[in-house]
Amino acid sequence: MGADVVVDPTTQDLVEVVRHETDGVGVSLAVDAVTRSFTLKQAFESTHRGGTIVMLGQAPVEDQFPFTPIELKTRGLTFKARVVVATRSTGVCVGCSGSTSGR
Repeated sequence: MGADVVVDPTTQDLVEVVRHETDGVGVSLAVDAVTRSFTLKQAFESTHRGGTIVMLGQAPVEDQFPFTPIELKTRGLTFKARVVVATRSTGVCVGCSGSTSGR
């Protein structure tokens, strides 16, 4: 196992590379571990119709979602979120999850 393509988002347009590498189709699964509005937008624009976007982490309060539930439904996308909170006393993470399916 390994990466077929490596993208440096500081010098390359992630969405353009994904479109090029998938012949314009997009990916089936986009995982966003940064969870900022611009990375979620890249995930949304890179995922093909019927695909899945997974958000790991917690976006800052001031960030806005770059897409609406209606846009997810229209494209038949599944959106899953995993928010992880570290506790001070133990350092153990407690996960909360939710999902919205456009299907």
